[in-house]
Amino acid sequence: PTTAAQGKSPRETLFARRPDVSRFRPFGCLAYMLIDKTLRTWKFGDRARKCVMLGYNTG
Repeated sequence: PTTAAQGKSPRETLFARRPDVSRFRPFGCLAYMLIDKTLRTWKFGDRARKCVMLGYNTG
């Protein structure tokens, strides 16, 4: 945010609305990674793996 943009973020200035941050989670919190169907070894096996949140995908 800059004074030229009246305290708005670049994204807020570009799209003319505030970004939705309701689904953001803090770094280091518990997260679950979905295991792709093709990689599952058993019909009743795990569908997700327990992980730690390190960041968001930029692409």
